[in-house]
Amino acid sequence: MDGPIAISTEDFALYHDLIRILRDRKEAFVSVPLGQPVPDNVSVLICAPAENALTPFPRKVSAVDAWSAVIKALCMRDGTDGGLLVIGVDPGMMSGYALVLRGRTIDSGTVSKPEDLRPLLSSTMDSISPSRTVLRIGHGDPEP
Repeated sequence: MDGPIAISTEDFALYHDLIRILRDRKEAFVSVPLGQPVPDNVSVLICAPAENALTPFPRKVSAVDAWSAVIKALCMRDGTDGGLLVIGVDPGMMSGYALVLRGRTIDSGTVSKPEDLRPLLSSTMDSISPSRTVLRIGHGDPEP
């Protein structure tokens, strides 16, 4: 299903972080008050763990943190959850990374130092539980 992602939480900090991430990614989303019916066109519902049972919906993500919840929701929506995860790392002054799950890029960006990749990759692995993971390290944009 390719519908919007719904957010249902009274945790303001989580709500704010989810909205920021979804807007940055240009993903469609809707807000649903706790306990209210979720619109038919919604693909996945994100809520705080303590609020999980308050809004019934079959495809739901319990948000431990906003970034992981969005990645998990996108994978559920696109049917890519649990497949082959390819992690591409481009070392350099600003290390670049790309996370590709079942041939679809689920996230990419840069970090200021390679050590910053560890928590990001750990969070990704925990949230999507890939069946297999491949790490590729190389120089995608060689310096002149």
